[in-house]
Amino acid sequence: MKSSVRTVLLGAVLALVVAGCGGGGKTASGNGYHFALPAHWHSVAPSSAVEGAVYTRDGKTALLTIRSEARVPIVSTRFIKSLDAEFRKNLKGYVPLAHRILVTKAGPVFYFSYTQKSNGRLTSIILVPGHGKSFILDAVSNPSSKAATRDIASIFHTFVPR
Repeated sequence: MKSSVRTVLLGAVLALVVAGCGGGGKTASGNGYHFALPAHWHSVAPSSAVEGAVYTRDGKTALLTIRSEARVPIVSTRFIKSLDAEFRKNLKGYVPLAHRILVTKAGPVFYFSYTQKSNGRLTSIILVPGHGKSFILDAVSNPSSKAATRDIASIFHTFVPR
């Protein structure tokens, strides 16, 4: 793993752990959730290929999708291995970076991140259990944009199911 990607990833995890980063935005909400949206992010209409809510950062340095699932997955070693196997099979140049349980305002969430050698993008995902359903936040960013990484960490930390 390149040291720059590792540095960005560790920065994102640290920002999540420290929490409270990001400020200066507004509250965004959707069907069953709300979170703090940094000032330089905005909602965009999803394309027919995207299910759920979509947000983008000014300068297009990051994109976030939020969708809900009817079930709440049980995060276990088996779940992590099956997710990793699925990504290895379907994503060209897949390089796993991290997977762990983080504590956010929503409580414990599952965090998973990876990069792809072919496009160099950093993908960060959290699974947030809700009331009878779960939410999947999937953020894709340019790993060289530390500001985008901090913003994503802030969004992940402040996301709360209602």
